[in-house]
Amino acid sequence: MDMWTTIALAAAKTVLPFAMAALTGFITKGWQYLITQEEHLRISKNAKANAAIREGLEWATTEAKTVVEDAINMVNQTLVNDAKARGTWTEETAQQAFRMALTAAEKNLSLKAKDILGQQYPMLKDYLALLIESRVPLAATKTTKAAS
Repeated sequence: MDMWTTIALAAAKTVLPFAMAALTGFITKGWQYLITQEEHLRISKNAKANAAIREGLEWATTEAKTVVEDAINMVNQTLVNDAKARGTWTEETAQQAFRMALTAAEKNLSLKAKDILGQQYPMLKDYLALLIESRVPLAATKTTKAAS
């Protein structure tokens, strides 16, 4: 055997056990993923279960929208209207108002709604932030007209 063949065989003897362990790990994880997906498919094939899931999600989404609208109105009454009336509205004030609304929405959302929405939106805070951003233009302040 030449030197390169000897080196290649030595490397294979060293690397092969680690490669097999990694491959076994990947196969195990893949199998677990397929089992999880199959469980989800079992649920989704049941029409009554689907209707219950959809109904629960609609309820939780409605609650989230209501909580976000209340949070925006609260921030408008306590910070936004005041700052705009005094002419002190800045980007920093806007960020503060956003943080206040997000904190209020997170705090006031029921545990049941958090659980349901958390299953659909693992990053629940991001979901609430998007709701706030979409609802702010619709909120009436003393310096804007109420949305029709």
